[in-house]
Amino acid sequence: MEIEQAQQLYQLAVEQQQVINVQECLQAGDILYQHKQHLDAIALYECAIAQAPDSASSHFRLGEALLEVSKVKPAIAAYQQAIQLSPDTFIFYVGLGRALCQQQQWDAAITAYQTAIQLNPSFPWAYHHLAQIFKQQQRYTEAIAAYRQELRLNPQFYWSYLHLGDLLLKTNQPQEAIAIFQQAINLNPHQPEAHQRLKEAQLSQQQRGDYLLQQHKWQDAIAAYTAAIQINPHHSWYYYGLGYAQLKQKQWENAIISFKQAIELNPDCGWSYCHLGSCYFQISQYKSAIASYHQAIEINPDIPSSYVYLADILVRQNQYHPAISAYLRAIDLQPDWLTPYVKLRHLETFHGVHHTPEQYSEIANHYHQIIQAYPQQIEAYINLGNLLTKQGLKSEAIQIYQQGIYQNILKDRPQVLQIPQQQRTKKGPQFLIIGVMKGGTTSLYEYLVQHPQIVPSLQKEIDFFNYQYNLGLDWYTSHFPCLPPSGQFLTGEASPTYLLDLKTMERVFQHFPKIKLLIILRNPIDRAISQYYDHFNWLGREKRTLQVATNSEIEALNQLNHPTDIK
Repeated sequence: MEIEQAQQLYQLAVEQQQVINVQECLQAGDILYQHKQHLDAIALYECAIAQAPDSASSHFRLGEALLEVSKVKPAIAAYQQAIQLSPDTFIFYVGLGRALCQQQQWDAAITAYQTAIQLNPSFPWAYHHLAQIFKQQQRYTEAIAAYRQELRLNPQFYWSYLHLGDLLLKTNQPQEAIAIFQQAINLNPHQPEAHQRLKEAQLSQQQRGDYLLQQHKWQDAIAAYTAAIQINPHHSWYYYGLGYAQLKQKQWENAIISFKQAIELNPDCGWSYCHLGSCYFQISQYKSAIASYHQAIEINPDIPSSYVYLADILVRQNQYHPAISAYLRAIDLQPDWLTPYVKLRHLETFHGVHHTPEQYSEIANHYHQIIQAYPQQIEAYINLGNLLTKQGLKSEAIQIYQQGIYQNILKDRPQVLQIPQQQRTKKGPQFLIIGVMKGGTTSLYEYLVQHPQIVPSLQKEIDFFNYQYNLGLDWYTSHFPCLPPSGQFLTGEASPTYLLDLKTMERVFQHFPKIKLLIILRNPIDRAISQYYDHFNWLGREKRTLQVATNSEIEALNQLNHPTDIK
């Protein structure tokens, strides 16, 4: 069957709702899958299952296609159904293991791969995947055993020799590691990595550049890699390690040269492009930085940090909507990473980014999907609630905030939920941290909420009494848990901008006259410099040098008639 026939069958089965032979559905689905038309393949597999629900092979095919489009939970369900129908088919467990790894369900994935091995001890890839999990879990002895078994079954897989050799070095078995790297060289003498690993294995642990990198001994690492390059100038890893150490020492120009050399020797290493982009960013060569990050993503599209770094530069170029897409992609890849959520919030707060109704809907749907897949990912509730608030959908926003509060309590303070709901009537803060910015308020707040009787608000900074007051008290209190009035538990927030707004104290006293106010102070020079770098590096708002920015602020202050005139 050709691709055109497969597409015709898809149209008949899915679009025209005609019953197609099960075998033809599967055959057409396989062809569309091979041509990376995964969504169409999924539809055909589902048609086949509808006609023959007891076909384990159909469920397995469906799982494979779902996994290709990152629908991990449905894929897991499909693999499990295939296993239930045919529990002795080893490949079904291999597919299940792959999906469970994407959910970071490591123990369940290990069990799946071990079952696959019991059913078919001669399938090398099961050992390979099992070894990768053990390595990630730092269960090195078990990882070494799995790699050894894989290579007995498939002695032609070059990269597993490297993984095995690296683990042997980690477990202080340098002689065995040298033998393994030599086997890799014999297998593929033109690949540079095994030569590089062999040279490193022959050096003492203290002299190895990567060991020095791990110890954050950047200058020593520079010397070690420079010496290694003099011995053998044809291995990309030496230049990569040298560039990374130079980057840590803020030797941007030297690092650029090193990473370029690493790329010339090994153009398929995405991390070289990623770090090269960071160096270009530091010297304000933004176009070169963007090109480097795009290349890093093309080589390895599954590294979340590449998308965040790319988005940061796009923000500096005022390319806000491509930046939003990059941040959202980072969230897709690592939903529990705080940084892209906060960066997205800052786009509206500090850059005044506005969206069309279609863009609002697209971004909101994205957050809804994150919440559905990861209900305890609190940052998604915050961003979605803020987005709904910006759209004027205050009631919907309040509902989302309250859902987020419930999940937060369920995760961090389940003892609160043991108190009957009718006894949890008090809503709103009992304390406020009101300043100063870059004075340590985040640290102070984090220390406070570690106490078992302090329940955190949905987010640390709400800025209600100055910037959001028009939204009303019901919007504000939806960020806090309902607690018993006995004082058994306390909650509060930290908005350091409150200290700068004279209206804030009147509003706070009006609504919460007995609230506790906390202020943390810092050396004003250190605080000002810290805020400059926060705006320069993190927010992307400040583009002036520190000296120019400082002189401009001093000039502006000298023109004020009274300190309260500051805006």
